[in-house]
Amino acid sequence: MRSRRPSRAARHRATVYAIQRIRLEGLLTGAYSPRCDRETMYLDLCRRGVRVEIEDFILSPALLLLETMIPRLDDEDDDETFTDPAEPAIPRP
Repeated sequence: MRSRRPSRAARHRATVYAIQRIRLEGLLTGAYSPRCDRETMYLDLCRRGVRVEIEDFILSPALLLLETMIPRLDDEDDDETFTDPAEPAIPRP
């Protein structure tokens, strides 16, 4: 009897898992920089010498999507131009 091909959802979960694992392992080597608080905490714990299970820092696809949708407030990355609400953004003739 032949084994069944994995479903699309199972392949998606496996891909998301593999990408996160590669990213977390790359944080330790310096290949990547942390993009979220979870990755920062993982890197900090590993640098302190705490034994960490990498699977504890791998999220489900839904939680990973939610994490990527949360805006990160960094002062260095603020490229937006501030316009005073009293002044229109486009000058009127």
